[in-house]
Amino acid sequence: MSHIEDLVQYLAKHTTDPHCLPIASEQVIKDIKGIDYSTIVAFKVKEYLFKKIKKMNFLFQFRLHHLHRVH
Repeated sequence: MSHIEDLVQYLAKHTTDPHCLPIASEQVIKDIKGIDYSTIVAFKVKEYLFKKIKKMNFLFQFRLHHLHRVH
């Protein structure tokens, strides 16, 4: 029964003021605000371009191989 009472108290505490978040939630928000998104975007663009170049290189090698086999 004490578990239910604890749960009710927890819910009552955190639903009375929607602007009051648990400490863990506050830390997540601070961490997200501190992220340098330009670095993430640059990394994702670089990763995307690397994959495209790798694929293009593979297709080029494949075509070159088949071109030599035909002639």
